[in-house]
Amino acid sequence: MTVSDKRVGVSMPIAWDELTDIGRADQWTIKTAAPRMHSRSADPWDGFHRTRQGITVAMRRAVGLRRPPLEHTVSYGSLTCGAA
Repeated sequence: MTVSDKRVGVSMPIAWDELTDIGRADQWTIKTAAPRMHSRSADPWDGFHRTRQGITVAMRRAVGLRRPPLEHTVSYGSLTCGAA
């Protein structure tokens, strides 16, 4: 299959209460994605950029990562990537 194949699954934001209704991870396709998003009453990304997250030193050690250099720290509103 290629990306232009309308049967290829695409990622889709879902709510916690929808988990039991999900049949397959690839149930949405490029053809069904837009109708799915238009059928939602709320923005699935609402609040995403206000969520502060970080990777702790303990998490980095657990997977063998070192703290990234400061020049690799990127901020998107209140979301900071690359800083602990």
